[in-house]
Amino acid sequence: MKNSANGIKEYLTSLWYDASYSNSDQTKGIEEPACFKEIPINKKRIDLIDIDQLRDLCKKSAFETIFERRSIRKFQKDEAIKKNELSYLLFCTQGIKDKNRPRYRTSPTGGAKCSIETYIYIDNAENIEPGLYLYLPMEHKLVNIHNRNTDEFKRCLYPGNYFYSPITFIWTTIPYRLEWKYVERSYKILLLDAGHTCQNLYIACHSIGLGTCAVGAYRQKEMDSFLEVDGDKEFSVYCAPVGKPIGNNS
Repeated sequence: MKNSANGIKEYLTSLWYDASYSNSDQTKGIEEPACFKEIPINKKRIDLIDIDQLRDLCKKSAFETIFERRSIRKFQKDEAIKKNELSYLLFCTQGIKDKNRPRYRTSPTGGAKCSIETYIYIDNAENIEPGLYLYLPMEHKLVNIHNRNTDEFKRCLYPGNYFYSPITFIWTTIPYRLEWKYVERSYKILLLDAGHTCQNLYIACHSIGLGTCAVGAYRQKEMDSFLEVDGDKEFSVYCAPVGKPIGNNS
């Protein structure tokens, strides 16, 4: 266990000036991986609200939003997430501001490698059928992965870490996007990327009267299976339920 801990610490310590990237795929001249998943064009897309129509949704200042932000664990069961709210949250967490520069997102990402992918489990959202969806940032659209029920999703989480919510964000990482350049230093960066993305969700939620709570405790194999990712080249790293808060809860 001690050796294992030391190994983890080595990966997480920022010895950037001592790091050697001479064996990286970038140095070898291998083509850089894409910064988003490529989904077949014939796979049905769900349009989201255009970014220009979302600008006036936020009613709070940056100071108010950060000062008032807290984790929310109880949500109104009958309150559907509106489509403009969902569109706003997706754009604020992993949106592309300029399609000519797709690596530059609304959330910081190490080396502009975009290691994070955003999945949404929807139970109750305006005009969207319940199921699991993947956010396509380049298109600002959703694509359906499957329509398994809530009970199956609940089994991915440990007892006490499932809070009913109309939608749940689930983030995966594709490590090779970082490994291509940063080799073993990638494992620190991908966790930082996940943290940046979730913090954006906290701030975005509170700015429009919604709430969220970051959840790191879940069953890894079950969650990866639910997302239909292989658990190696892509695996889940974080999730967060979202909804309208009930009263004053934290």
